[in-house]
Amino acid sequence: MVLPLLSYSGYNYTTLSGLREIFWFGMSSCRPKEGVISLCTDSDWLTTEGWYEKLRMYILSQRSSEVDDVEKELLWLYVPDFTKKGILYSIESVPERFGSTLMWEQDPYCSGITVSDKPCHLRVDEMELVSY
Repeated sequence: MVLPLLSYSGYNYTTLSGLREIFWFGMSSCRPKEGVISLCTDSDWLTTEGWYEKLRMYILSQRSSEVDDVEKELLWLYVPDFTKKGILYSIESVPERFGSTLMWEQDPYCSGITVSDKPCHLRVDEMELVSY
């Protein structure tokens, strides 16, 4: 008999694993191309709405449930953008599922590689850069 080794970890790995998933979904943009033999069929494997749903899930991953407070606020997201054919780009906002309101918007003062020259409401040592 083989039993899996299950142990509790006090660290939340969702930030890194979610970022990895968004990275690969943003880069993939598997769309059929004329004259290219690939596994892509006549339709896209991921839609724009599916891309935004992945982003929504990543943003909500820092909560135990949708009504809980956020443990770590997402200030900036720089990943391959599915809507821009996989080009590395700053995701400036993510829309709600239904309606025209925004679920999340990047903080212009706390975004970018260098934030020390901007009037960000957080100190640099209060922020964590997560990279994949």
